[in-house]
Amino acid sequence: MTEIKKKALLAAMFASSFALVTSTAPVFADDDDDDDDDNEAEITFIHSGDFHGDYHPHTNARGDAAGSLEGGMARAVTVINEIREDEDNVIHVHTGDTIHGSGEASITKGMNMVRMVDQLGIDVSTPGNWEWAYTP
Repeated sequence: MTEIKKKALLAAMFASSFALVTSTAPVFADDDDDDDDDNEAEITFIHSGDFHGDYHPHTNARGDAAGSLEGGMARAVTVINEIREDEDNVIHVHTGDTIHGSGEASITKGMNMVRMVDQLGIDVSTPGNWEWAYTP
């Protein structure tokens, strides 16, 4: 089985939970007591979702915030690229609610986000309820 097929299979298995967070998990357990870890691997999951058509950073308005700008697509791309550089086996799962919710998204019917999200290297995606806002 090729590495791409293995990656796709593992991604499909884990994407069904839709509640993944960025984490690492062992794929194969090496239960013996020797130092041979050849049959172990780690997979890092990146979970993204709820972009809601907006790619700009926002002022953090939570009570514990200092009022600085946070988030935005540029930040998401930076974090995702850093994780991909640091880890060998990365599966990026995106759980939708991407293309609706901002003025830019309304004007472009979500295409402003599609073009950007296509650049994230998402391995597995599921549509959220807002993906149907502009008809199927």
